[in-house]
Amino acid sequence: MSNSRRIGHDAERRVVNDLKSIGYKKAATTRFVNRYMDALKIDIANVPFYIQVKAGKQHVTPIPLLKQIEANVLNEEWEMHPILIVRIYKINPGKRRKFNDDLVFILTKNFKKFFGEPGKYFEKVMYSKGKYNTNYRKLLTSIDDCIIRETEDELLVFSYRKFLNMIR
Repeated sequence: MSNSRRIGHDAERRVVNDLKSIGYKKAATTRFVNRYMDALKIDIANVPFYIQVKAGKQHVTPIPLLKQIEANVLNEEWEMHPILIVRIYKINPGKRRKFNDDLVFILTKNFKKFFGEPGKYFEKVMYSKGKYNTNYRKLLTSIDDCIIRETEDELLVFSYRKFLNMIR
């Protein structure tokens, strides 16, 4: 197995284990339970979210990927769940993982639909007109921060650790 593929599989297993630890006991990778969902770019099954996990060094452009997954789900006429990307960043050996080392990307309209207004969950809501390559990790200074990237399709970015706290 190639190194990048292993990194991706490890990240998926980490997200599954995190979800199981907070009560989602049936969480599993789609590679294991549902190859069809895997083909539709959904990586985690048996949870009330459609989750795509990204890891490694590749550049992620979240909005097109989120829209593609949304179109896949709507084409299948499945029940709508929040569609999000969990981005797991590589941490050098010996370094401790910080709250902003792993991020969640979700379209703001979907966040509002399923969770409500961002201000309900976050103490600080920042707005960015940055491009896709904005370094969100540097902009997030607290686990209670979020960033809304103002474009045609607003993107909400926040800490993965905050997401786990929200869905407990």
